[in-house]
Amino acid sequence: MYLPFEELNEQDDTLDVCIIGSGAAGMSIAVTLARQGHQVLLCEGGDEVFSERSQDNYRGEVVGDTYIPLETSRLRYLGGSTNHWGGVSRSLDAYDFTGKTAAPETVWPIGQEALTPYLSAATELLNLDPIPADEPVASSDLNRIHFSLGTPVRVQHKYAEMLEASPHLTCCLTANLVALETENGRITSATFANYQGETHTVHARYFVLACGGIDNARLLLWCNQQYQLTFRLTPYPLTS
Repeated sequence: MYLPFEELNEQDDTLDVCIIGSGAAGMSIAVTLARQGHQVLLCEGGDEVFSERSQDNYRGEVVGDTYIPLETSRLRYLGGSTNHWGGVSRSLDAYDFTGKTAAPETVWPIGQEALTPYLSAATELLNLDPIPADEPVASSDLNRIHFSLGTPVRVQHKYAEMLEASPHLTCCLTANLVALETENGRITSATFANYQGETHTVHARYFVLACGGIDNARLLLWCNQQYQLTFRLTPYPLTS
């Protein structure tokens, strides 16, 4: 069901998991846990449809290698960037997880084998077509690789019925994460703000940050900065 923002803090007593971000990762986690009977709150900073007030929060300066503008490469509303995803997909190779000669710090803390058990579930959630195995190119050290080119899934539409009717899954829109509270190294609560400046705090057993690689980092860096400066994670202002 959908929860009005003003009722957000009424979820404290029975909430197992609070998931922040409703894109491919956040939505799939929310749906999976709700089907298992866990009480899940899915918080999305944007609206149900595209809005400039939400999208403006993705603006930022790109420093270093040339990159497409941050506010045009991703979408910030229910369903996240699956709303403009073209459906082209391929699993990461083992090499992708390793540190590169020119940048050894790029090594991942996990290897390909850590993700392999979840490939089948991800394929089902995203309606991906099977991907043929790589094929060696004759008389070379190269491989011909393949991609899934299926019809792209829009997760907000695929799981619309569950968002409306599930007794275990609640979705709150225009809920922008602005602070995390910790105790003994564990997140105990998250504070959200809407576009009118109202804030509400949510307590849950577990929190999942699913805002994508760029904004997960931005939010965590912000929260770390606030903690170091004030010893308490405090809200940051949203653009209107």
